[in-house]
Amino acid sequence: MTWHDDLHGALPASDLKPGARLVLLILAFHANHEDGCDAWPSTSTIATHAGMSRSMVFPHLQRLEADGWLKRTGTGLRGVVVYAITPPRPVRHSDQSDIATSQRPVGDQSGRQTQPRPIPNNNNNKAAPGR
Repeated sequence: MTWHDDLHGALPASDLKPGARLVLLILAFHANHEDGCDAWPSTSTIATHAGMSRSMVFPHLQRLEADGWLKRTGTGLRGVVVYAITPPRPVRHSDQSDIATSQRPVGDQSGRQTQPRPIPNNNNNKAAPGR
């Protein structure tokens, strides 16, 4: 399994916000395709590709590092940080071998597991056909 497969399996089940996902995918685009290392676009490049300001890129990079999606591996030209993409390994369930999920739980902001809400059955406002 490659880093790309790990990213592909873990990202859909993650709790990353859309901006962080976009920054991660931009870094993955710039990474060495063999091992996910040597991603070194500048924050200006990331911001341009993501359509956000440089100041918005920094919190996403910090979150991705703190959650283990990225690892700093050095400093490149002009002080640009070099990253390695380090997605969590997907967990394969024995009864659903084709479905990969992240090791991170899915839930709301408080960490509680979320359940779909039932749609209320409102039969009081039935309209007559053709009206």
